[in-house]
Amino acid sequence: MVTLIDENNYASAMTDVVQPALAACATEGWMAPATHPGLTELAIPQDSHNGELRYVTYRYADFPQGNRDAEAPADAQGTVVIAHGFSEFYGRYDEIAYYFLAGGYNVAILEDRGHGYSPRDLGDFDRVWIDDWRRYIVDLKKFCEVVARPMAPTAALCMYGHSMGGGIAVALTEQYPSTLDALVLSAPMIDPILSVPEQVAPAALDALCVGRGGEAPAPGQKPFPAWSEDLVTPGLSMARGKWLYDVRAEDGHYQNFEATNGWVREMVRLSKSIRRDSAVGRITTPILLIQSGNDVQVSLQAQDEFVMHVTQDGGEASLIRLDGAPHEQGSLPNELLGQVIGESLDFFDYYSSPAEWESADKFGA
Repeated sequence: MVTLIDENNYASAMTDVVQPALAACATEGWMAPATHPGLTELAIPQDSHNGELRYVTYRYADFPQGNRDAEAPADAQGTVVIAHGFSEFYGRYDEIAYYFLAGGYNVAILEDRGHGYSPRDLGDFDRVWIDDWRRYIVDLKKFCEVVARPMAPTAALCMYGHSMGGGIAVALTEQYPSTLDALVLSAPMIDPILSVPEQVAPAALDALCVGRGGEAPAPGQKPFPAWSEDLVTPGLSMARGKWLYDVRAEDGHYQNFEATNGWVREMVRLSKSIRRDSAVGRITTPILLIQSGNDVQVSLQAQDEFVMHVTQDGGEASLIRLDGAPHEQGSLPNELLGQVIGESLDFFDYYSSPAEWESADKFGA
């Protein structure tokens, strides 16, 4: 079992232990966005890396021995792709990537369009916009194929998807069922909680997106704020919340904070697509859904129904509920974060290791 860092000395542990270990095995890269029929070719934004998406990979072979779990394998037993949430970036997952590496996995993280140093189609870096939700899915599929899978071609390709990244991951498993070997969904956005009823949301959002209204901040959105302890949701670790805020405050590329009307519209469309019975029935990837009991951003009922539908259609899906946990699972206190990491690694290990009868020496081979 991977040991979590001490919350009481969180900043020093991140600076002195986690980040040096990650730096020893990290590689930054750039990937041309995927193309797909029906998707408009977008202009290359000014000041972008020639319109390419940024990613970071971490190779287990280069991860320091002293930082590995005592029972970690000699060689990587698979690769974990982390699909980040709304307004996030690769560095937000430093700690989680560290634990997956310590447990024996390569890690790969793609910054979605409109996030981090990937292309921004709006001049205002504070806002998150996307023209078509399907762009997220085909970009992630390409990333899995050309970057993540080659890191360990004969081993398992797993994914950990949080919130928006969880919704994208579900769409990936529905549209391209053979991509992943195992998927952990962390508080996934199966259905976002909106301020208007679901029946009228599409029409209301279409009205807001008329002209260039899709680029405007959605109702209630505010720009990146000054620090306040009130920014850390009750139930989260203050040490983790403050660390993440400081990382974002140091770089304008990490300060996107406002959802645009266009982004919200596309997330509603994504949600409607992934909840269709015909789409859920295509899932063959084993899924573990880790639900936050106090989540006010995504529907728990939709998550329950999704898992039920997958299993009723013959798929493999299970759900674990973290009572008292708010949405942002990566910033939970150790007691709950330890459950997230432990359950995730156990799940990945199960689908990364051959069954006993598949062992090469089982029958004296």
